Amino acid sequence: MLCYRLTVTLLLFAASLGLAGCATTLEAQQPSAKEMIGREHPDANLAELSLPELLVRGQGHLDQGHLKLAQLHYARALQVDESSVEAIVGLGQISFNQKNYQGAAAFMSKAIDLEPGNPDALLFLGKSQRAQGEYDLAKQTFAKAQQADPMNPEILTEFAICQDMVNRWDLSEPVFRQVVDLQPSNPMARNNLAFNLLVQGKYPEAIRELRHAMRLRSDLEVARNNLAAAYILNGQPEMGKRLFNGTLGEAAAYNNLGYLYMLQNRWDDAETALNKAMDLNPVFYVRARNNLERLKERRLSQADTQEDTINEALTAPTQNSKE
Repeated sequence: MLCYRLTVTLLLFAASLGLAGCATTLEAQQPSAKEMIGREHPDANLAELSLPELLVRGQGHLDQGHLKLAQLHYARALQVDESSVEAIVGLGQISFNQKNYQGAAAFMSKAIDLEPGNPDALLFLGKSQRAQGEYDLAKQTFAKAQQADPMNPEILTEFAICQDMVNRWDLSEPVFRQVVDLQPSNPMARNNLAFNLLVQGKYPEAIRELRHAMRLRSDLEVARNNLAAAYILNGQPEMGKRLFNGTLGEAAAYNNLGYLYMLQNRWDDAETALNKAMDLNPVFYVRARNNLERLKERRLSQADTQEDTINEALTAPTQNSKE
């Protein structure tokens, strides 16, 4: 089932960001098709395969995570037809999976030059831009992708994520709701909507969505962690701590609890929780100490806005939502 990819911490998804750099050429990022084909590989009869066969096998290897084999088949496909958009997009997806975001963007830009409305090329170009922190540019790319494929849940979610990354929670909420309407049985769709509601202070509704997500998939740890956060922010700390203790451990739970209290300007509660985290487990000393330093700064300034580095301060397992 086509789903979206989202990395989530306790309260905030943490996109993998790279330094935005200057544009690079396709050739500078990837070896030539001839060079790739020249390397040894298990498929000795690539030269005998037709273009459709190469593309099908390349996609199959890509789906199974066999990136080198996928790369060989797509490279051979480009030898057969240098204008094969499917092969170029495939090589771009390989670069993206390897976290070579500039290389992925170069491949996708080439594919878009050949086929301007290709939704896959637009999707991965936007994802590559987002991964490099180019949120405004990524939003423009995802908007074009939506024009090409308006009901694609992955495109819609990526667009909403970009809105979230620039704190436009109000604009991303209706998009996340649209994804839930398209995929009502997808627990990650409900988790993402719930997170959006959570940071907007709509705690009861966030709790309902997260409980629904847990009914759909009881082992979805990211939803459990977000549900714990929602309970705490909704004034039900004991329920939240019980959920934290069942997943992250007591020390991590107190560290997260302290940061949540800090966001609410509950300074004394925050300090107590963070000190408790350090007492329970020395591993959390540095992180909890950093949170205490943030606490002092916020206390002095009476800051009432969320920090951009929530994901660095909290502790939660990473969740890849590709289902």
